[in-house]
Amino acid sequence: MRIAVDAHRAWTLDAFRAIATEAEVPDAGAVARQLMLLRDGAMVNGYLGEPETIADALDAAFSSVVAAARVG
Repeated sequence: MRIAVDAHRAWTLDAFRAIATEAEVPDAGAVARQLMLLRDGAMVNGYLGEPETIADALDAAFSSVVAAARVG
């Protein structure tokens, strides 16, 4: 099971790195790790809280991290 989880997390991190690269942020790896932290928090929040509210909040958080990284 842990192998599958590790593989999925690596795939997700690569996807976030691609998003950050496409957004032309200076350090795509750092931004990808920040996005992963946000995603992890959203997963827990969805489990413990109200899943209906997660998508919009996560989208806003992702946008904020990418915008801040582009500025500098």
